[in-house]
Amino acid sequence: MREFPPKPWPRTIAGLAVFFAPESNPLLQPIPVGAPVPGSQLSVSSDLDYQNIDDWEPLFQLVKDHFQSIGVLINEVIYCNVYVIVILDKQGIDITKLPSRIARVRCHYYYSDEWGNKLAEFQARRSSDPAPGSPDDSEYNILQPGIRIASGPFPGHVGQFLSTTAGILIQDENNTEFLTVAAHGFPGQCGSSVFHPQAENGRAIGDLIMEVGATDIALVRLGKGERFCNITFDNDINPEPTRLQKLATAKSCQTGTTVYLDSPDTGLMEGMFWQYSYQRIPSDDVNQPCQKWVKAKWYYLGQDSSTDLPDSICGSAIWTENGDVVSFFHHAPKGGVMVDWCVGIASDELIERGFSVVDTTNREE
Repeated sequence: MREFPPKPWPRTIAGLAVFFAPESNPLLQPIPVGAPVPGSQLSVSSDLDYQNIDDWEPLFQLVKDHFQSIGVLINEVIYCNVYVIVILDKQGIDITKLPSRIARVRCHYYYSDEWGNKLAEFQARRSSDPAPGSPDDSEYNILQPGIRIASGPFPGHVGQFLSTTAGILIQDENNTEFLTVAAHGFPGQCGSSVFHPQAENGRAIGDLIMEVGATDIALVRLGKGERFCNITFDNDINPEPTRLQKLATAKSCQTGTTVYLDSPDTGLMEGMFWQYSYQRIPSDDVNQPCQKWVKAKWYYLGQDSSTDLPDSICGSAIWTENGDVVSFFHHAPKGGVMVDWCVGIASDELIERGFSVVDTTNREE
């Protein structure tokens, strides 16, 4: 093309993700590649071969342990079959002194600010403030995935609270039921009550019980009389609602799988699964001997989609057409190579702790 087609650009053509670029150049594609180490011959654990392996956790452990042993802080590791992307914590680290291969897998690097900045810190909103677009702030008698929820008001600031999105109803091994939400949407000073659709003129639907490890997924015990159904809203893309069936592991999702996200601010959005990663949980003590990591998943949502991803969609479930819940929206970079992508905390973090999706079929009428 001599020039770009007029916007808005389609997110898909015949069901396939499309990306418009000014020229044919692999460096312009949305999928990141990273920079290999120039001229380095440093290889770690060359007696092992972890290329094209299905379970790459052993490779992650090698990468994590090596960088911890040399005192280089890394934030994330993503495996791409024949190479691994390592996200360095900050600028100033000399890449030429880092390994070019680990277990015969090429190492490619990004600095954290190149990779992408997270969404801005949550800002308190007033219940009377108009939100961008046409958000769905309706109050529902029967609760569903993708409805608006909110924290209690900030002390001394009447009408100011945080807005996020409800996840799904899960149960533990004792069949105790909980609603999943984004933990950082409920600051301690705002109390434990969860409101729908907002703190003022809404109703309290439950109380925050606990955060699941350091995943930013928190659990809410719904109040007496509240009914939650694990069924999505119908829409123009999928006229028939999807009944959410189960939590699915990161390994069960294939690259290119179509996924869906529904929130009060965006409506239904389609995306494409790329890879799962291990992300380090920030700590005040960067030298602590045991750093915490969580599994996460990266999704491509289409060109220019970053403008449609406000922070209030945090906590939204991400699911496949079969109703498998694969992750929970955490953030979408606003800069760097991962613009137009989003990342969710993988459902593995709940599966490994014995949680499962509640079958609400008999509650949907």
